[in-house]
Amino acid sequence: MFCKTLLASALAGLAVAAPAPIAQRQEASSFSAIAVHSTSAVHLQSINANGGKFWVGAEKPTSTYCPLSTGCPAGNITTFAAGASTGTLSLSVEVPGGQQVYVDPSGALSFTVPHSAFMPAGSQTGPFVYTAAASNQTVGTLTFGNGTQGFFACPDDAVSAWQVYVFTAGSNSTSSCIGIGLSTVNEPAIAAWEYA
Repeated sequence: MFCKTLLASALAGLAVAAPAPIAQRQEASSFSAIAVHSTSAVHLQSINANGGKFWVGAEKPTSTYCPLSTGCPAGNITTFAAGASTGTLSLSVEVPGGQQVYVDPSGALSFTVPHSAFMPAGSQTGPFVYTAAASNQTVGTLTFGNGTQGFFACPDDAVSAWQVYVFTAGSNSTSSCIGIGLSTVNEPAIAAWEYA
């Protein structure tokens, strides 16, 4: 009798433990970013993750992937998550292991592929400085470095889009590039399973 009761209890526990659909995780520091440079083609355009790099505006939209048939985040905007007091930045994603944001040796703002922490030798992971919007404001900021470095966007004629870079020793700014600020907007939830 004891064995039958134990077996019934175990089976009842398994019925309760059936997998549930994945819910969107809330992330307090999730935010999207927009380029700021008044009177330019990039002013107030979204920053989009696409092909391992970051781009300004709709010409190179956010690129995402989700292996699930249902329950995937929308995947139509790029969201970031700032590392608490570490100066790091990642993409705000569901994929296990996450996706780190870094600056490659050419100065290009980049992100790791899912399930890999690989970055080219000489890459920098920060310091990124995220300042959330004040309680009476809607816009925050994202900067890089100690105040002497910043972001710029360069036109990539091959894809008719502007690519985002960081002023570093190896960055390849040309006369056609323009300096930009990055303003941030809080987002209520993770927007993608992973960025591609």
